[in-house]
Amino acid sequence: MDRHEIQQLTASEPLSIEEEYENQLSWRRSADKLTFIVCLPRQDAHANQSPVAEADDADARMVGDINLFLYPDDNDDDDDDDDNNNKHGETLGRNVFGEVDIMIAERSHRGRGLGRAALAAFLAFVRRNLPSLLAEYTAAAAAASASASTATPTVRLTKLVAKINEANAPSRALFASLGFADAAPVNYFGEVEMAMPGFAEGARAVLAEGEGYGEVEYRVAR
Repeated sequence: MDRHEIQQLTASEPLSIEEEYENQLSWRRSADKLTFIVCLPRQDAHANQSPVAEADDADARMVGDINLFLYPDDNDDDDDDDDNNNKHGETLGRNVFGEVDIMIAERSHRGRGLGRAALAAFLAFVRRNLPSLLAEYTAAAAAASASASTATPTVRLTKLVAKINEANAPSRALFASLGFADAAPVNYFGEVEMAMPGFAEGARAVLAEGEGYGEVEYRVAR
């Protein structure tokens, strides 16, 4: 990614192709990150069939990406709970918040509903799979601890946030349409923080399968 406009809108840095590949590999192995490639929608007749790698997700069909990052919630009052500490008092897991970002690269693919559909589907996926995502995060936190834990810490997702360039009105409108609201003033980097409290409790109707969300098997090309 080396286009100034995209870097400005997504608050990202220019990377070489080798750095992009290294990032993708690192993120795949990380328990605090989740990333998906956004592709053009399939024809209705094939919508419920399993996608085929290198066909449905061929380079020409890729339009962007969408990501979730998990961070310790330093503002959460439950961080000092003894259930989250091992026998030596070391913190193994804590309540976390999630940061979501999405990028649709080409202008020709923007304003067509692709971003909203991708974000709605991604939020539905995260909501449905939240227990396993938090369990993976918890296991990684415990494995990184210097000492074995006497109890498995309980990690709770407190909220979802998105940090968006103040001037990026389309992106702010996109997140607002799915229940995010301004939660903090513009920061030093010119970003507005939007948040969706209550996500883990299923507060948003948009997460329901009634909006067309579904999961299908991903088959590797042969």
